[in-house]
Amino acid sequence: MVNSREAAGLLSAVLAAGLCTCGQSPDDLFVLGGRTVSDTGAPLDGIPIRATRKYGGSCNDGARLKETTSADGGLFSFDFVRVEVQSLSEATTTCVRVGAEFESGAQAWTDIYFFPNRLVLPDFSDWRGGLSIDDAGVPRFTPVLPESAPMKRCEGNFPMREERIHGVVARIDGGSVWETSDRVLRFGVDDAGVVIGETYEPYPMQLTPEVLEDFDVDVSLQAKRLGCVEVSGGGSLGMPGPFVTHTRWASAGTLRARGTKRPVSRGARCDELAGDCPLTDGSVLAVELPRPMNQFRIRLVRPASISAVVIRNGLTDTGVVANPQLSIRVGTDSLTVPLEGLPDVLDQIQFLEDGSSVRRTWLYVPLPRPVGDGVTVELELDRVFFRLGEISLFE
Repeated sequence: MVNSREAAGLLSAVLAAGLCTCGQSPDDLFVLGGRTVSDTGAPLDGIPIRATRKYGGSCNDGARLKETTSADGGLFSFDFVRVEVQSLSEATTTCVRVGAEFESGAQAWTDIYFFPNRLVLPDFSDWRGGLSIDDAGVPRFTPVLPESAPMKRCEGNFPMREERIHGVVARIDGGSVWETSDRVLRFGVDDAGVVIGETYEPYPMQLTPEVLEDFDVDVSLQAKRLGCVEVSGGGSLGMPGPFVTHTRWASAGTLRARGTKRPVSRGARCDELAGDCPLTDGSVLAVELPRPMNQFRIRLVRPASISAVVIRNGLTDTGVVANPQLSIRVGTDSLTVPLEGLPDVLDQIQFLEDGSSVRRTWLYVPLPRPVGDGVTVELELDRVFFRLGEISLFE
């Protein structure tokens, strides 16, 4: 479904098991280059560039692989041999993260799972986002790239053109409370149900009382650029063609925000999990579910009418669901609401240790009317969850 030349793109992990290293030498050379620039686009020398490597899917907390400093107009380059960046046995997924750290405190990086023989990355630019949040919970900031910066159409299907996506992450010591972005991903599907392209539509970001719950959080500003470059082929990518890179940014600094809304589900029990329910205890850390699940029965400590549902830190399958829905039943009252058109998080696809991929899922679903007035709440979704952090229900 995804062209194997589109490294680290959405759903590209599905292809990892299909790549063959037959007849390839561990000494094959891959040359990777790029440039660091200021927030106005001027070349910027003296910026430290680091390459780290991580086995098992995730790129986070990788081990040091190489280091250099940008020079001669902000340029940098690395030479990798195949054995450094690719598992010859295909027993595990290898990720190489190449990143820049600017004096402003901003960071820019890209994660690479499949290498062409030569690759020039899109620019790593400094970013002073200037994040603020108004009284309505709407983030205000300076875009990572000027709106006038040129954008081009991408060859192939994923994505159909370059995109710049901004997002906010609200964290506590125990992990992410909320993640969202200013774009909605939509898939084009042909008559046979095959995905033939993806597009992104604007979405207004807002940190509502429900998503902040009653947590004191640190809010950070992040961004992603889906860029397109042409490569000459070779490496683990096969024929020449377009190569999609995801450049990620984190702006310097955080804002403190205080949530004021406690969910009625706090302390509720859930039939599917024995003992104290880890999905309603106020901890956002994801727990492994006893089996893949898309139905949840929650027993509140008192009767309530439900007006909003928040699902945090979920891992689901990566399949494309046509017309996704959430169904809720409270007592004898029920309602089904569409989930189409909800924003996506910046790092939507996560690689697992076995090389398979899952979708990171955060959902805020305000209901069109209050549902029921009872103790037992039943939820059903179209996707199955493998891990889940919290289900929050609000009156």
